[in-house]
Amino acid sequence: MNEQIPLMSQIYGNAEAVLIVLTNDLDLTQKQVDYGTAQLDEALAIWKTEASTDDGMSQYWGLGEGRTKLVQAMKIISRFTNSAWGTRVWTLQEYLLATNILWIGSDLEPISIDDELFVAIPGLCEQFEITECTFRGDPIHNDYELLFSHFSGMAAARVSATDQTRVMEMLGNRQAFLPVDEVYGIMAVSTVEISIQPKESREGAWKRWLEAALTAGHLRWLMIPPAILSTEEAAELTCEGVLCSKRHELSSASGLDRVTPYGPVVVSNATVSLTARHIGPCTTLRKLGPVHRCDKGWVHRHLTLIIYSKGAWSSAIDIAVAFGSGRYNNKQLILIAQVLKNNYDRALRFIQRHMEGKFYPILQSEPHQFVWADFMQLSRSVMDTMNFGVGYLIRVRCPTTQMPFLTVLVTNGIRPKGGLVAFDCNARSVDRRHTLLICESSAAEVQKQASDPTLIWHKAGVTISVGEDYAIGWDDIPLETINVGGSRCQVCKRTSVSDINVQPSLHIPRPRRDHARTIQRVLWKRRTKNMLKKITSKVIGLRLDLRDLNRSRRQHILLNKLHDRQFAPISSRFHP
Repeated sequence: MNEQIPLMSQIYGNAEAVLIVLTNDLDLTQKQVDYGTAQLDEALAIWKTEASTDDGMSQYWGLGEGRTKLVQAMKIISRFTNSAWGTRVWTLQEYLLATNILWIGSDLEPISIDDELFVAIPGLCEQFEITECTFRGDPIHNDYELLFSHFSGMAAARVSATDQTRVMEMLGNRQAFLPVDEVYGIMAVSTVEISIQPKESREGAWKRWLEAALTAGHLRWLMIPPAILSTEEAAELTCEGVLCSKRHELSSASGLDRVTPYGPVVVSNATVSLTARHIGPCTTLRKLGPVHRCDKGWVHRHLTLIIYSKGAWSSAIDIAVAFGSGRYNNKQLILIAQVLKNNYDRALRFIQRHMEGKFYPILQSEPHQFVWADFMQLSRSVMDTMNFGVGYLIRVRCPTTQMPFLTVLVTNGIRPKGGLVAFDCNARSVDRRHTLLICESSAAEVQKQASDPTLIWHKAGVTISVGEDYAIGWDDIPLETINVGGSRCQVCKRTSVSDINVQPSLHIPRPRRDHARTIQRVLWKRRTKNMLKKITSKVIGLRLDLRDLNRSRRQHILLNKLHDRQFAPISSRFHP
C-alpha cells in the first residue's frame, strides 16, 4: 500500500474516466440531466459572471418560476450526497484528480453531470434567499447539508484555478480509518508530496507536509492567522506552524488564495527564510479581544464591532478606521462611528439576555443605512481572519511613505511584549487588499538590524486586510531576507517556559459565561450614573457643597435629601 500512495496522481490523473459507484439509487437518466441543465443556463450565467440582478430577474429566480427550478435542481443533485462516498478522505482525490467522471447509482445508469452545478445551485439558492434549500443542520435530517459542507467545496476545487494546497481545507469534515491518512490521502492533489513513514502520527506528517509546502513556494501557509491554543498545543507548536486540528478552519479564514513570494523560500529547522519588504514599526494601542459568539457558536460581526467601540466616540472612530481598510472618507467614517457608539448600550442588553440573533442596530438616517450596509458587507471578508484568534488594535508607521495607519493584529491570545515590525510578503486577498506579517523581536535581539541573517523573528500574527491606499509607495521599499520562527525563535522559547505556565488554559472566551458579570456591571454603573444626575438636578436648590466628600457619602446624602422631599425611595436601585 505504501508503494501505491505516491502513484495516486498518475493512476487517477491518467485514467480516461473515473467511475464513482454509489450505493443509493440516483433515479436519473442522462437526458433528464441535460434538459435540467439547459433550463438553468440563465441562472448559471448569473453565477459565473457574478453579475448583479435587476428587480425582474430577482423576482423570477427568487419568487417566480425560476425559484421552482432551483428547488427542483437542489433536490436532484442532493441525491448524489446520499452515499457515504462523499464523506471519506481517500475518495476526495479520486474526484479531484480525474479527467472525466461518470456517476453510477445502484440502478447502474451512468450519469455525467457538470461539476459547476454542485457549486452554482447552492450558491444561487443563497443569493436569492431560497430558505427551504439553504437551512443548515444535521445531515440525517437535512437533505442539503452535505451539498454545502462537502460537495460545494470539493467541486469548487475542481473547477476553479486556486492554490492547489488549499485542498487541505476540505479535510476537517471527512473521515479516515487512520488519522495520518488525512495528510497522505490528499497530498497527491495538493501537488506537494512527502515520503511515507511507518507508524507516523497525523501531526508529524502534517508538520513535514507544511515545511515541504513552504519550501515549494506556497507562502500562504505562513500567512495563516493564529488561533487561541491550549497549553499543550502551544507547547508543541512554534510560531510559524499551523495547528493540525484547526488547519482547515484557519486556512479558509485567511481570505488568501495564492501568495507568490518575492523570492525563494528556504526552510531549515522549521525556520522560514523569505524575502519581504520592511514596512515599519508597530505600536500596540489596546486589546480588542476575540469575535463575539453566541451560545450556538455563531459569530456576530455587528455586535463584535459595537462592543469593540466601548461606547466611546474616540474608540468608535478607531474601529471604523481600522476595519474600514481605507475604503471610506471622513464623513462616512463619522457615520459608522455614530452607529457603533449609539448602539453600544443596546448591544449589551441583547448580549446579557442571550438574544444576539434578534439584535439589529438602530440607524438614524438613510445615509447611515447605506454606509452601514456597505461596512457590514466589507466586514464579512475583513473579519474572517479574526474568527479563531484575539485582536489587538495597532498603529503601523511607514517611514518611507510617512503614512501611519490603524489596523488590527490577530494573535494566538498572548500579548506581544517585544518590539513589533510589519512586513509585506506579497500576500493579497481576492480584492487586492494586503495582509501584513507582524513579527516580534526578543529583548536579546532588539539591537540587531531587521535584515541581520542571525536575527530570528517571531511571528506575532497577521493583520486583517489593509487597503491599497495605504500601500502607495511600498514598491519603493527595498526587499530584504528575513528569518521567521523555528526552533531558534527566542520568543517561542520564552513563551513555552513562562507565559504558558502562568495561563493554565487558553480558550475562546464565551461572553455568555465569561463576560456576563462584566456586562451587568457596566449596565448597572450607567443606570446609577444617570439616576444620580436626575437626583442631583432635583435637589440642586439645596445648594449643598459635596465636593469634599467621597462618592458613596455624596450618594448617601443625596438620597436622604430626596427622601425628605417625599420622593419615592429608590435606594434599592443602586445595588446590582
